[in-house]
Amino acid sequence: MTGVQKVRLNSLNINIKNALVMGIIIAKNCPRTFGPKKKSSESRGVMSFTIRDSQIDTINVDVWGSDYFVMTIYNRFIVGDVVEIHSPKICVKSGANETFRPQVSSPFYLSINEGSSDVSTFSGDTYGVEMPVRAVEIVDNTTPASLYLDMFDTDTIQRAEEWRPLGSVLFIADARVTWRGRGARAQVCGRSVVTHQPHTSDAEALRLYIQNQAAGGEAAAWAEWSGQRSSAASVAQVRDRLADGAPFCASLHALLTHLDLDDLINSTDNNSEELRVRFADYTGELTARLPTNILQNTFGYSAQQIKAMSSEERAAVRWRLLLEQCCAKLAATPPRLIVLSLRRANPADPISLY
Repeated sequence: MTGVQKVRLNSLNINIKNALVMGIIIAKNCPRTFGPKKKSSESRGVMSFTIRDSQIDTINVDVWGSDYFVMTIYNRFIVGDVVEIHSPKICVKSGANETFRPQVSSPFYLSINEGSSDVSTFSGDTYGVEMPVRAVEIVDNTTPASLYLDMFDTDTIQRAEEWRPLGSVLFIADARVTWRGRGARAQVCGRSVVTHQPHTSDAEALRLYIQNQAAGGEAAAWAEWSGQRSSAASVAQVRDRLADGAPFCASLHALLTHLDLDDLINSTDNNSEELRVRFADYTGELTARLPTNILQNTFGYSAQQIKAMSSEERAAVRWRLLLEQCCAKLAATPPRLIVLSLRRANPADPISLY
């Protein structure tokens, strides 16, 4: 259309005559009709709807014309449609006209009059398309950090229904890697080939490695992978490093103030493999998780043997370390803090002065 200029809502002014305004309908009011003033004239009507073209820019639109024209516009478009408004009249809002309409950001409103303005469906190709998507978290034996794999094609998403956590091995060729925020994500694209459960020695070794590490928790996996030497730290230092968000290892010399072996019996979660423990020193208190597979190294009894004990026997075992100065090796993948080893402290253990 000759002389028509496309205008954003935040650039409207009353001097623009042949504007082309585009937006998505976010609200719509029912039409009203008026009887003819003369016997020879036809009934007239009015309706209004609200559009936006950005996250913050909105405007109300009035449609004036014959009863047929107004009803046609009302029935043609619904909330969610993207429309083009051709040559509307740009008017300044008045308080009386805005009482029963949505509050909008624009100081103007658009008036569409039959014969001089029109509304049509947006003719471009930028409609929003809903696509299926699925993301899975994958790990290998090179680092304890995980990577998300995004899938958008229906075939791969359906195949992913057969994948099992800590049991399925994937061979992924030519995945697209992108940086989002502070980390990387992988995506299955047109060049990608995903093979489930490849029959190779490397795949079997990876499966066994992940299953073995799962019993000790991701913090233990980090400690084994990194080979990081545990440095002496106080409770306050451990808490500060947890706040930083980076994985680390530390050796803590502190008083064991909480250890309840009866939690093994009283827990409602039959799959629970950790006990809550608490340490204290002159800088504060700290809560950590003690995996049940560490109990045998600590007390000489497995979790099943401790469960089979009487309450008095469990209490006697607990008091071997409870309220004693202990040395604990900790591994953290924030916010989780795992005890890798626990024993009674001796004078040779380093004590942090922080």
